[in-house]
Amino acid sequence: MNKYILVVLFILSVLTIKAQHVTDENITRFEKSNKYFVNGDFDRALAGYQTIEKEGVVSPGLYTNIGATYFKLHQLGNSLLYFEKGILIAPLDTELNFNKNKILDKLDKTVSINNATIDSRQSNFLGVANYLNIILVLLMVISSVLFFTFLKFPSRSNKLFNTTFFKYIFTASLVLVLVLLVIIKAYKSKRFGINTSSVTMLNLGPSTYSKVIDSLNEGFKAEVINKYENWYEIKDAQGRIGWVKENSFTEIK
Repeated sequence: MNKYILVVLFILSVLTIKAQHVTDENITRFEKSNKYFVNGDFDRALAGYQTIEKEGVVSPGLYTNIGATYFKLHQLGNSLLYFEKGILIAPLDTELNFNKNKILDKLDKTVSINNATIDSRQSNFLGVANYLNIILVLLMVISSVLFFTFLKFPSRSNKLFNTTFFKYIFTASLVLVLVLLVIIKAYKSKRFGINTSSVTMLNLGPSTYSKVIDSLNEGFKAEVINKYENWYEIKDAQGRIGWVKENSFTEIK
């Protein structure tokens, strides 16, 4: 068993929690939970961390500790869920991503492939947005240079502002801004969740009497499309759409 995934980043989280102006009681509770973890009392450690979370504390370090505690309790689905929650607010955190990948290595192969495909699509989605953002910045720089040139040499640059070239730059910048806004809105509207049970049935409809499409193993990640009562409508990496119970599937948020 890889030793790195068993190590909890205790001190890292304390500073993050203090930055959110939480109570001294929560800071004390966090430190006690760390001690419980070190002493192997994982149930008490988890209870302490969860109490802090319920009081509204959002911290990559806290989520790292909860994920590591679930790992020690052999609940890999919940462990992956909390590493994903941490990555949602700190996508470049190397420790969170490292731990997430280690969990995936221990899960069923079909789960790892499915999750990797979804993560890859998310990365590609953001990659397109980044490239468009770079182009937009370049166009804005060019527009700024032309504008200041006009202010300093109005008589010489007046014709330039009436040319098709400048109009194209302005139009392209406006279009890119609109496209980026659409992409960002679409990205933020996407919701994902993790199967935290050992096995979950994927049903055709939101009912236990509905036809079973497949069974989803622990740690399976899917896009959340809709929610009806205590059921989630989800879509996996293959594009299959079905319904899972809320008590087996938890949204990453």
